[in-house]
Amino acid sequence: MRITTLKLKNFRNYQELDIDFSDHSNIFIGNNAQGKTNLLEALYIIGSTKSFRRVHDDQLLKIGQNNAGINAEIIKKGLKKTIKFDFIAKTGKKIWVNGKNSKKISDYLGNINVILFCPEDLMLIKGEAAFRRRFIDSLLCQTDNVYLSHLINFQRVLKQRNFLLKDIQERKKAKDVLGPWDEQLVSFAGVIAKKRDILIKNVNKILEMIYKKLNIDEKMEIIYKDTIFKGENFEEEEYATKYKNKLKSINFEEIRKGMTIIGPHRDDLEIKLDNLNARFYSSQGQQRTMAISLRMAEVEYIYSVFSEYPILLLDDIFSELDDKRKGYLIKFLKPDIQIFITGTRVSDFSQMIPRARVFNINQGKAAINKNE
Repeated sequence: MRITTLKLKNFRNYQELDIDFSDHSNIFIGNNAQGKTNLLEALYIIGSTKSFRRVHDDQLLKIGQNNAGINAEIIKKGLKKTIKFDFIAKTGKKIWVNGKNSKKISDYLGNINVILFCPEDLMLIKGEAAFRRRFIDSLLCQTDNVYLSHLINFQRVLKQRNFLLKDIQERKKAKDVLGPWDEQLVSFAGVIAKKRDILIKNVNKILEMIYKKLNIDEKMEIIYKDTIFKGENFEEEEYATKYKNKLKSINFEEIRKGMTIIGPHRDDLEIKLDNLNARFYSSQGQQRTMAISLRMAEVEYIYSVFSEYPILLLDDIFSELDDKRKGYLIKFLKPDIQIFITGTRVSDFSQMIPRARVFNINQGKAAINKNE
């Protein structure tokens, strides 16, 4: 799995960019605010269709411009493809694969897989539940089209149901309008919850392997804390039935609040270290190791699905790690994984330089390091 070339036009602080990449390590070196992370953002969009900064598409356009473009050549399973993203101010984006318009995001996802490592990954351990839901949703959406379809439909029905709850609260609608929407909601939710449950069981096996490989004498484990069975084992049909009954039992409370208060959109993952909740009972160093391990587990899980490693994006990650944890990460970076890394000093990557292509990034321009 490779991104071989990247072209940008009016993207962030890049007016024009055209670069070719190494099949292994690519390092972007430069001072802060020069455009290093913007390059990773463009690469991440190629994989996921959206920015990891969680911004509106209009913010991707270079200041003063009405359109922007990302073009790339990729290879997956030995097949070469051309990818094109067109961003138009106040209109949105269009995606093209080999010249054919991908009208649905669900049709596009899976063309290339990317995993981002960044300092904010600590929030997977110590942050709110939304960070951990995004982690599991992102991984499943990259690897399971059925999950992606059900998640999109669940979110659509959830939005409509919340509108109806507010209308009922304001006495604009009768309570019985919820019935058909509840049927759809619990059906989609059952598939989502079961697939999350299965994924977490597989990720736990991978985490055990990672900790053994790194010679860490601790046990990291993830517990899926759904709002219906609350961590107990369940089957898809059981989930849907129990969810439907619970919705009926809290009907008055949901009307009073004007929102759906239980379901997959409120689930969480409890991350444990040696049987204790790591959010409250782990050191900063342990949390960094766990965050890195979660990303490593993503990589290995994607490999288990596609028999190819995803592309890794590492945004200023080495500056946040001590030597021991840098060693963990470097040990994990296999020769057959394409990597893109940002940093401020070439010396931070001395163990990789022999096989890396180094780019100097300055004011929205990229030049190959002459000392490469």
